[in-house]
Amino acid sequence: MRQVGVIAAAGLIALREGAKKLPSDHSRARTLARGLAAIPGLRVDAPTTNIIVFDLAPSLSAGHFVARAQAAAAQAPTAGSVPGFPEACPARMQEALALDPAAISTASAFCKIVEALSRARMAPYGSGQSNRMRAVVHHQVTEDDVELILKSAAAAVALLGAL
Repeated sequence: MRQVGVIAAAGLIALREGAKKLPSDHSRARTLARGLAAIPGLRVDAPTTNIIVFDLAPSLSAGHFVARAQAAAAQAPTAGSVPGFPEACPARMQEALALDPAAISTASAFCKIVEALSRARMAPYGSGQSNRMRAVVHHQVTEDDVELILKSAAAAVALLGAL
């Protein structure tokens, strides 16, 4: 039963300290939502909390991304494979490059690209082949993180788009 006290103490701290951080979480969520809404190919619902829900345009394609990313990796196996991300060499993009376009949704591909570039986690929202996405901002997501996520999301849309 001693473990219950440890867990309860963490809960009490969260209740006391967490509420103070919510306004800044919501502010960063609004900043992220505005930035995502400015990226062609994304439609963003106005956030009311720290959760951002958005849709990828139907024209975006996981298959197109996989083909482009694999071609870029074949041409420059040690250089950055994503414009504007010199550190995003194929080693960091490996999981995204190994996707089977027939077996993955475009939303899942988008998540994997953003995670590979920024280490941020986003998740498809809904079932099956839905292009609906969800992102959550919390106290560990800084303003700099928001900027990197926006840059990564723009790169993901460019890779998924038919450019």
